[in-house]
Amino acid sequence: MPEQENQNLIWIKGVVQKKQLAFIFDDCFSTNELTKLVEDCFAGFLEVNLAKVYEREFLIHWLVEKFFYSLSSFHLIAKKLSQKSDLLIQRIGYMNTEEIYYFCSCFRELSAQGIGGTTIWSLLIDKRQNIQKHGANLLKSCSYLDFVPNRFRNTNIHEEWTNKNNDRDQEQIDLVTDKLKDRLDELKVENDKIKHQNKQLKGQLEFSTQEYVHLEISDNSRKKELIAVEDYEAHISSIEFEKEQLRQKLTKQSLELRLIQNTKQKRDELDLELSTLEDLQSRSQKLFHRMISDFESSVDKLEWIHKGSNKTLRDIKDRLSSSVQNIDTNEEDTKTIAAGPMGYFDKDQPRVGVFVDVQNMFYAAKDRYASRLDYIKLLDLTVGPRHLVVAYAYIVQIPEIDQSSFLSLLEHNGYRIKTKDLRLRGDGSAKGDWDVGIAIDIVSMLDMLDVVILASGDGDFCPLVELIQQKNKRIEVIAFEHNTAMDLQRQVDKFYPVSSELLI
Repeated sequence: MPEQENQNLIWIKGVVQKKQLAFIFDDCFSTNELTKLVEDCFAGFLEVNLAKVYEREFLIHWLVEKFFYSLSSFHLIAKKLSQKSDLLIQRIGYMNTEEIYYFCSCFRELSAQGIGGTTIWSLLIDKRQNIQKHGANLLKSCSYLDFVPNRFRNTNIHEEWTNKNNDRDQEQIDLVTDKLKDRLDELKVENDKIKHQNKQLKGQLEFSTQEYVHLEISDNSRKKELIAVEDYEAHISSIEFEKEQLRQKLTKQSLELRLIQNTKQKRDELDLELSTLEDLQSRSQKLFHRMISDFESSVDKLEWIHKGSNKTLRDIKDRLSSSVQNIDTNEEDTKTIAAGPMGYFDKDQPRVGVFVDVQNMFYAAKDRYASRLDYIKLLDLTVGPRHLVVAYAYIVQIPEIDQSSFLSLLEHNGYRIKTKDLRLRGDGSAKGDWDVGIAIDIVSMLDMLDVVILASGDGDFCPLVELIQQKNKRIEVIAFEHNTAMDLQRQVDKFYPVSSELLI
């Protein structure tokens, strides 16, 4: 029996009174069922028909006494009650607390249907404590005189039964006594058999003890053999360790040999590059000497031009002498503005290079927002107070679209324009992107930049970002967040998501 169920039965035994349990028995069992249950409690000691000998009240009284004072009968009676209430136990098990309270609110109707006792027993053995307590309270509220009339009142049922059935009871007692004597003789025979079995078991125990001693001696011998095997395994482990060390040394030597071979190959490449540079230097010197010769040949012509220019400059100087003071004043104001609010240019500011993939940014703004990007605000936002070295805008030219005004606007606001034509493939598709060109320009300018700002969300630039960071340069990206690869956002030093203020 599960521990939880056993605890529930013990709790029921402590809470339910005898008259309450008698009510449950009377409502749950028929007279035949009561008789059968009494016979089961006596395990075959009774061979007469109890239903003909005893009245129903006495059977119930007998079961109540067995429930409270006989442990074996206690479990048997509880099992029979649970079997009788099986369907209700399952039904109540699926209900929640509110449903159970509603179901039990009409207890008289349940009793009229013949399921009052089984309902209370199903509540008492439920696993939920609040349901158990509800079953106990429901049992207390029952009117026992209404349900078990003229039963177990202030009379001694044994005396009443004795007065009515004295002769019949004496015969029954004699039958039970004879049965018990026969049972006692059977138990004596069984006891002799048990003693004989006990003697046999002692002999088997002595034999097992001798066998155990023999096995223990054999086990000690095998332990010695095992120690020798363990020593051998330790020797093998030592050899394997030395083998691993030799393998690591061999691997290290192989790497060193490969490094030497790579170094030799690089040296050959450097020798070839040095030879090429020397050839270029020779050509450059020849070109330089030729340029000097051309320059000297044109010196005379330049002197003649210089003399004419001096005369012209003197005329201009005379005409502008009246406005020199105003020009000086304007020039001073211009210098102040150019120098900034601090009055000087901070050379310690990081050097910034901006590289804008116009095609990538154009289509990202068009597809998502149906707008255009303000490239002037983009430049101001990303550069800030830092020193702008260069700003490149990479354009793909489409023959059917005139972009001259757009290019002029970019050039006028500090961008250097790089263009390439849209190329048509043999299968009819078009090719036009600046990924490789942008990467080449950035790598070639890294030595003169501290910060690289890339305006593109293309994930193909991730290897370029890694290269820039290996050179200890800062890389920042500005792009539309929906159109930017997640790897690119995580890898860069700073990511500027394009907001609505940059759209026009």
